[in-house]
Amino acid sequence: MNAHGSGAPSDGDLIPDEVGFGIGRRILTYGLSMEELDQLRRYEAANYELVIVNDVASLIERIASGACKLAVLDSASLSDSAMRECATAAHLRGLPLLLVIRLTQRAARHVLTCAATQLSLAVAVRGIDSIERGVETLVDNKRPTDALLQIAQRLPAAWAQPNRGLATEAALVGRRVCSVPEWAVMRKTSVRTLERQISRAFRVTPTRLLAWMLFLHTAWRIDELGWSPKRAATESGASSPYELRRRFQRTVPANSALPLRHLSFPDACDAFAGFLG
Repeated sequence: MNAHGSGAPSDGDLIPDEVGFGIGRRILTYGLSMEELDQLRRYEAANYELVIVNDVASLIERIASGACKLAVLDSASLSDSAMRECATAAHLRGLPLLLVIRLTQRAARHVLTCAATQLSLAVAVRGIDSIERGVETLVDNKRPTDALLQIAQRLPAAWAQPNRGLATEAALVGRRVCSVPEWAVMRKTSVRTLERQISRAFRVTPTRLLAWMLFLHTAWRIDELGWSPKRAATESGASSPYELRRRFQRTVPANSALPLRHLSFPDACDAFAGFLG
């Protein structure tokens, strides 16, 4: 039992490579709560080894060495500079990262940092996403079920950092059907403040921005992943493809005339860029 009260090894009691599971069976974790670590216990039963790293220097060193299958990191526990070092090292090693976040400006910056390196990334928003599902996606080398990275990589470089952060937040929240009040609660702000920030940054309402993000994620799921409209609607939290299309007709009418099955992700991205001007 280590200092965290867990059976998972920490920095001080790692099993040497020749005795342990080997680097291809290790999952690095940093900054996770005991509850979140418990979500990953089933991987130990599948012969993976959870390795708890306790300090940033060791984390960066271990990522740079490539001595693991993937790393699961708490965004709030990392500074911007530490996140850049982790992302750069992970990219150079081809190491996937799962970023566990709350909706904050720092977390949005960290997602943008990872997107800029084009590494393999999954993001789990606390209270919304399953950390276990994020790990499963990376362990099995599955393509992401949303277009978060693609959207973040397409945000205009000329935009101010706060605007890029807000758009990244919207892309995270807009992976599924979400109301503006729900978004405001997630980021611990008032609806009025959120409306003012979005209007100032993009000259649109939060409702319409979220609808556009859902439209982009849906186009990704159908066009890039080859999903059926029904499966895309289920993943989006809509009751049916009909409900999903009705949402788009109200908010992105010029781009929702085609049936969902004919959606094109590149065309949707071009339309979104034109919408924001």
